[in-house]
Amino acid sequence: MKIVYYLTALLILSSMALPAACQDGISLTVNVHEEALDGPLLSEVLITGLDGIGNEFAGVTDSDGVAVISGTPGAWQFAFQKDGYDDLNLQYNATQT
Repeated sequence: MKIVYYLTALLILSSMALPAACQDGISLTVNVHEEALDGPLLSEVLITGLDGIGNEFAGVTDSDGVAVISGTPGAWQFAFQKDGYDDLNLQYNATQT
């Protein structure tokens, strides 16, 4: 079976009230679906990777198939893993809302 990811609320700045120089943190809300974007959401999917400056991140989807990952803008690398499913590796350019 395949894991399909879907990023919603793509970028949420960590604090909208901070000056531009301080707005270096972002969060991605990741929804993980089985087979297709309209497939069922998958819980307990391990999401690991690197943010835009190479810092490691990790998260696990909750019972609703959702995980929130925070880091620094740039080219993010993701690895999605769940027992019984093919691993999925991809890159996402997370730079702006």
